[in-house]
Amino acid sequence: MNRIYWTGICGKTRNQAISEISAIINRHGSITDFNMFSDLSLSLLIEIEERKIGALYEEMREYLNVYDFTLVSSNSVKERTILFSINFSQGTGDFLIEVPSVPG
Repeated sequence: MNRIYWTGICGKTRNQAISEISAIINRHGSITDFNMFSDLSLSLLIEIEERKIGALYEEMREYLNVYDFTLVSSNSVKERTILFSINFSQGTGDFLIEVPSVPG
């Protein structure tokens, strides 16, 4: 399976951006794995049909800066894997997970 490597930089904080990035990806493919590295970066493993890569790339570029990818037009339904590393420019280096308040 040929892998595609993307690098992106997002101007929002990780907590602000993660739901929008997930929604964009889920419209085109599936996130099969992720790793968070403090609030500075996020690594995603995406599975997607080859014919949907261009649409995902274009939509993702509207939300954040994506680098080092040459867009290839394809109609193939072959499954591809994208390794996507996203850096957050507003990160502080603290790995804080917001816990919602629970009544009771």
